[in-house]
Amino acid sequence: MFTAASSVTQDFLEKTGLTSKDKLKTSMRYSMVVLMVLGISMALILRDIVDATFFFVSLTMSLGFLVLVMWINPEVNRHSVNFSIFLCLIGVVVPAIIFWISNCLVIWAFGFCIAGLIFGFVVNLFLPARELPVAD
Repeated sequence: MFTAASSVTQDFLEKTGLTSKDKLKTSMRYSMVVLMVLGISMALILRDIVDATFFFVSLTMSLGFLVLVMWINPEVNRHSVNFSIFLCLIGVVVPAIIFWISNCLVIWAFGFCIAGLIFGFVVNLFLPARELPVAD
């Protein structure tokens, strides 16, 4: 749980400018609470360890893909990161509701994550965003 909260806080919230370096600890605590509530509620809703695993692995792998893209190309614009995170969440939740949870959920999540990156790139051509801070 701590690793997931740390990743959300440092890789996304700090890089997108939603939190500052001096508020990192507080943001990490809030992220941990949100992730715990999400995990408990999903466990109560799903009631099957295999379905819960597919759901969270799909979400983690697609967000991991975004982290990999940001690691390879640190100049990724804010729009691409924000749209990718948002569409990644949609790409996991909506297919899980419509088609239920299966191993194909990872493919949906990757597709939506890539679509978010491309859509953010196109939006950035018309409405430039300030650059993401590069990690030291």
